[in-house]
Amino acid sequence: MQIQKDQDECAVANGGCTHQCLDLPMGFMCACPSGMRLLRDNQCEEIDPCLEHDLCDQLCVSTRVGGSGCGCNAGYQLGPGAGQCRANGVTARLLLSTSEDVRSITVSGRADRDRTMRTTSPGAMATCVATNTLYWAPQAKGSIFRVSMDTSPWTPVLVLRGLGSVSALAVDWIHRQLYWSDQQNGSVTVGALDGPEPRPIIGGLQRPTALAVEPFLGLLFWAESGIFPKIRRAGLDGQDVVTLVASSISNPVAISLDVPRQLLFWADRGARSVSRVDLAGRHRKTVLKSNGYMDQLSGLAVFEGQVYWSDGGSRSVCSRDKHNGSSFRVLLQTSTPPGALVVTHPLLQPTGVRVVPQSPAVEVLPDATFAWILSLIVFLCALLLGLMACWWWRVEWRPPRTLQLQTVLHKESQDPLLHGAPLAPHTGTVKETLFKVDPDTD
Repeated sequence: MQIQKDQDECAVANGGCTHQCLDLPMGFMCACPSGMRLLRDNQCEEIDPCLEHDLCDQLCVSTRVGGSGCGCNAGYQLGPGAGQCRANGVTARLLLSTSEDVRSITVSGRADRDRTMRTTSPGAMATCVATNTLYWAPQAKGSIFRVSMDTSPWTPVLVLRGLGSVSALAVDWIHRQLYWSDQQNGSVTVGALDGPEPRPIIGGLQRPTALAVEPFLGLLFWAESGIFPKIRRAGLDGQDVVTLVASSISNPVAISLDVPRQLLFWADRGARSVSRVDLAGRHRKTVLKSNGYMDQLSGLAVFEGQVYWSDGGSRSVCSRDKHNGSSFRVLLQTSTPPGALVVTHPLLQPTGVRVVPQSPAVEVLPDATFAWILSLIVFLCALLLGLMACWWWRVEWRPPRTLQLQTVLHKESQDPLLHGAPLAPHTGTVKETLFKVDPDTD
């Protein structure tokens, strides 16, 4: 009995493979060309040597022999270890929210006893380094407070209330905007730091749990932990939504940007792990897995070469190497389960050229371009007026031979104006209105 070969699955839509499809005696398989790897059985992704070796804290340049060279951004200097970057200036601080207080510790675990605020519940947090201000939203209170970290003790001042259930905060320090997510309404809202009249920009979310912004690229990131958990991205105005992670994700509770490497990290409480992707959702990697201190993840922060997290199960704040999970440390033990975690340092919020969030229907032109277009419009208008004046002079002062000839000439003299003259484009002034409300008003 002769066994016949089954059908060639690669003959139909390339077997669903994005690149190479290999027909086998029984079934088929997808393959990738050199320099790419196979993901999810049928998709190929380019291999980034820098992320593959994962040795550099910040800048990485691939070499022809397959290696990589490391460097640091301005404000950092190379550390003693390979690829390490250490921040210059003040020591970075970790801000931690618990059901007893909001406290500050250094990244080495030393407590700042004069930097604390008594609370009755944990809450979401975000900071504005330029004004040394902490924004804090106590859990299930529907309010947002601001706290000047220059005073002692810290004293909260009400900014907004009646907001539903605020689950996360993020500060855009370039455009001076405050973003917050609301689990009750499934939305993301934005308002000005110095007095918001809030406006919702994203709705229909399934239990939003975390927010982050990258104002230089004009990007907003968030996590949802509903029936279909995911991590998504949009513009700062909430437009152009893109899903970055939607598979092999259980309960994302916190996200943090590693801006120098253009990576996004997330803490998955269901998977008891920390993973990362680039800002386009590629080059996914699980960097930390539970070792008994990640069973109830709640907060996450990335700075220099470390990942910091808070865990309710072990009631601790810990850190590990962001590349491979080595160098585990317990920085702090708490008497109650810790909540949100934020790292603050001037280099995490540098100043620079603003990226203006734009709607697809509105284009904000550079000043030079706008001036050139305006000059062109003025020139075309002057040319049109000149042609009209010339036509009027010819009609009024040239004596017609007969009434019939005058009518013909009059019709023909208008044709260039009706059909041949260029039309001046319509322009308008786009004005961005910033809302202002006294944040101290109840």
